Amino acid sequence: MKTENAELIEEIKNGFNDVQCEEKISGRKNWSNAFFDVLNRIGQEYKFKVYSSSTTERIASDKGGGEWLFDLCWSCEGKSTDGWKIDYNGLKLICESEWNTSDEEILSDFQKLAVGKAEIKIMLVQYN
Repeated sequence: MKTENAELIEEIKNGFNDVQCEEKISGRKNWSNAFFDVLNRIGQEYKFKVYSSSTTERIASDKGGGEWLFDLCWSCEGKSTDGWKIDYNGLKLICESEWNTSDEEILSDFQKLAVGKAEIKIMLVQYN
């Protein structure tokens, strides 16, 4: 499992680096969408159910769907439409983002990650 996580993390880092090189992205919503699009694409490639409302295109319900507890998460579920009830195996990845530079706002989202249970945790923040 550690090998798979290392590969996933490397793929995520490469995707995020590509996003950072985009010159045409501006605004918090567009930055969120760009990073979450990377996580959505990778999560679906690895057959996780992806839950997020912050992607460019709406995620189909059979692939996951809207936001669920975190800004974005990859869920390990069974294949049936109610697989999370029958064959749920936890969260592979959870992600929170906070573009506000307020320490309090950032800490609030970080605390969600601190108590969330997932193998991979990502916090996206704005840095000046």
